[in-house]
Amino acid sequence: MKIEILKVTNNLFLDNEANLAEHYVVILVRAVLVDPNQIPQNLEPQKCDGWEWYDWENLPDPLVPQLRSAIKEGFNPFQDNFKEY
Repeated sequence: MKIEILKVTNNLFLDNEANLAEHYVVILVRAVLVDPNQIPQNLEPQKCDGWEWYDWENLPDPLVPQLRSAIKEGFNPFQDNFKEY
């Protein structure tokens, strides 16, 4: 498997009513299977119930705010216009 860093976000979410601020640094990555016939395995079933696959244009709600923000900025993990780090 090849892991690629696609985007790093710096998110600040303010809740003025509750007088709260939350700061997140999020690293968005893409995992590419070296062998396209390989089947993903859940090696930590006690921590993860499993995965579900969705079309990028039809992601379920709710999305975590960091991903929603990246999508609004045009982020798409299926494009190959990312900078090399």
